Amino acid sequence: MNKKTLRVLELDKILNMLVDKTTSNMGKEISRKLKPSTDIKEVEAMLSETNEASALLMQMGNIPMGPIYDMGRYVKVAEIGSFLSPRQLLDVSDTL
Repeated sequence: MNKKTLRVLELDKILNMLVDKTTSNMGKEISRKLKPSTDIKEVEAMLSETNEASALLMQMGNIPMGPIYDMGRYVKVAEIGSFLSPRQLLDVSDTL
C-alpha cells in the first residue's frame, strides 16, 4: 500500500490506539511495526488468528495476562552455560 492510502486510512492513529492497549513492551514494539498486507494467504491467516482469539475470549472471558518479559536475553545467557539470577528466574516464571 502506498503512503497516501495509509494516511487516508489513519493507520498511525489505529496503531497508536493498539499500542495504548498493550501491556507488554514486546507487544508495544510489535504493534508499532504492524503493516497491512496485500498477500491474501497472510491476510487469511491473520483473520483466522483473530477469529480464534475472539472465540476464546467469548468462551472464557478475559484471559489474565501478567507481565511478559523478553526471554531472548535469558535464553542467550543459558546457551552460553551461565546461570540466571533469582530475579531473572522470577521473570521467566511470571512470563510462563
